[in-house]
Amino acid sequence: MANRDPQLHNKLPGDPVSVAQRWSDETLLREIDSLLAHEMFDGQLPAVQDEPAPQEAEEAPTEQAEEVPPPQAEETSPPEETPPPEPEEPPAPQPGDDGMRLEDLPDILSAAPQVMTPKPQNLEEPEQTEPAPKKVKKKKEKKKKKEQQAEPQEPSDDGAQAEPEPEPPPVRTPEEACVSYAAELGSLGLRIVTLLVLELLSVALTLYADMGWSFFASLLGGTMIGYLLLILLILMLALSYGVFSEAFRALSRGEFPQDVLLSLTALFALIDSFNAAGSGRTPFTAAVGLLLLLRLWGGCSRRTALLGTARLLRDTVPSVGIVEVQLPSDTHKGVTRAKPSTKDFMMRLETRDPVRRVMGIYTPLAVLICLVGAAFITTRAHCGYFWAGTLLLLGCTPTAALMVYERVFGQVAKRLSGGKAALCGWHGASVFGGEHAVLVNDDDLFPPGSLSFNGFKVYQGNPERLIAYAAAAARCSGGALYPLFDELLDAHNGRHYTVDSFRFYDSGGVGAQIMGDVVLLGSLEFMNRMGVHMDGGSKVRQAAYLSLNGELAAVFAFKYTAPDTVKQGLLALARDRHFHIVLATRAFFATPDYLRAKFDLRGSSIGYPPVRDRLRLSDSKLKKTGAQGALLCRDSFFGYAQTIAAGRLLRAAGRAAALLSPISGLIGLGLMALLAVLPAFEAATALNMLLYVLIWLVPSLLMCLWHRSL
Repeated sequence: MANRDPQLHNKLPGDPVSVAQRWSDETLLREIDSLLAHEMFDGQLPAVQDEPAPQEAEEAPTEQAEEVPPPQAEETSPPEETPPPEPEEPPAPQPGDDGMRLEDLPDILSAAPQVMTPKPQNLEEPEQTEPAPKKVKKKKEKKKKKEQQAEPQEPSDDGAQAEPEPEPPPVRTPEEACVSYAAELGSLGLRIVTLLVLELLSVALTLYADMGWSFFASLLGGTMIGYLLLILLILMLALSYGVFSEAFRALSRGEFPQDVLLSLTALFALIDSFNAAGSGRTPFTAAVGLLLLLRLWGGCSRRTALLGTARLLRDTVPSVGIVEVQLPSDTHKGVTRAKPSTKDFMMRLETRDPVRRVMGIYTPLAVLICLVGAAFITTRAHCGYFWAGTLLLLGCTPTAALMVYERVFGQVAKRLSGGKAALCGWHGASVFGGEHAVLVNDDDLFPPGSLSFNGFKVYQGNPERLIAYAAAAARCSGGALYPLFDELLDAHNGRHYTVDSFRFYDSGGVGAQIMGDVVLLGSLEFMNRMGVHMDGGSKVRQAAYLSLNGELAAVFAFKYTAPDTVKQGLLALARDRHFHIVLATRAFFATPDYLRAKFDLRGSSIGYPPVRDRLRLSDSKLKKTGAQGALLCRDSFFGYAQTIAAGRLLRAAGRAAALLSPISGLIGLGLMALLAVLPAFEAATALNMLLYVLIWLVPSLLMCLWHRSL
């Protein structure tokens, strides 16, 4: 480059005045052009067509530039010859000879050295990289604030660290649950049979002693009966060790279930039996043995139900789960099927039933009253403390709390396992309790093979074309008739048409525009409402009518052969007044009147929402975030309906047992207190106490028979 100063690059980039003084007019114009080109091409400096410079002049700036440190570094100090300009008051440059304005010249010339600097990207880094770290920092600060708000605040006074939250217990797999439940069962069935035999012997001995029989006087004379009953009671307690171990585990957790009350009753009866055997009085062995037998029977039913449920999930993969769903257009909660979750099912399978929760409150109160009442009776009637305590504890121990819920759960689980369904214990029963709207879709009412064509009649046009039009409209509706029209189309070698526009109608049909033709497909009532000209002889009720441009084109008669499982499922839902059947169907002929006439569902509650709601409820993408109450390993409508009805029945049995248990216990406690006030303790014999337990056993057994209504 002509007139180029070889010492130009020895100057600092912030000294525009010295640069302007050394450049000529021609060089200044060329550098300005190069700067403009540099800004247009985003920092890429185009090659300048100029005279070739000597090699020494080109190499000198490069070597000198390497020795000069970067201008943005704070530790670098400028050379002594040229001190750096102050940023606040930059020196005014001298005007050039090209006629440019003075205020423009410093800015242009100050940027000129940046083009010739060997590493220009270093000068531009602060402008490009400064905003980015600030945004990242803001995001990190927001994230830290959220984490601090979510985490509990630790005390800062003494510097004590917050205790870590306890990890939730691991959820058992069905395989692990099967091993655990099988181990808990063990020889429980054999122990129940043995206990039943011992109970019958104790009942016989109690009758012999209290009825005054004497035909075995040579063998059972004196205090022999008392000692035999004491031995039988010890054997019964040994066979019922599971009840006492469960009571100790519950006490260690701070709970007071019915096992605690029964264990205390057995302990008082055992101590009283030693006194009764020596004094010739008949111990309460028969009454206590009957309570223990009921408790073992109920525990065996519960463990059998849990084992059968775990085995079903172990051997078969669940296909769907039954969950709750909120219906915006309905005040009730809905029940439908969704993606199954075995982990959630196993985590909630052993949820505490209401009987156990109620007894957790009733047991400590009853025990306290019995202990205080026994001391009062002892001072009043001059009797033994353990005799009075056994009497009060036998009176306040309810039979319904020992076996009602467990027996119903066992029978329900056994019946559902035959249909490849599993109810999630009390959690599933509580999910399906209360008022619920059960969603029923086309697959439930019309399983494969239940619908078939019974012939069709063409009134105008080409039959293959009309079948293709009907198949295209049915395909868009997604109803139960689409597979039939698709098979009929393939049988006639028809073509598949594309639907230009489509619409659902509340009056029982659909409309479509195909190849410029307006097509309507629906029921007879739908055609009449749409003003379609109908032939006088076309009055088939169970048929799909097709109109083309406002004229009747064809009638497709079909036959519906409902399986027994569909009828049984609908009857299972219709029997309970708390369930409301909601039709989430797309088939235009699936109306409440049609189902009531077909399945004899007179008086049942069947909901038929508007077409917009039915389409949303029948969509597989419906938001299903409610609780899961059951799993179906074989998806069928009968299993779906039966499982919901079983959950409702188990909930009713559990709540009834939870209500009857404290009532019967308080009545028995009051009756025993009345005997103390009269006083009439001579009526509190071993035989009368056995009869008292048998009387309260009758309503409990009747409640256990509720499962037969399923």
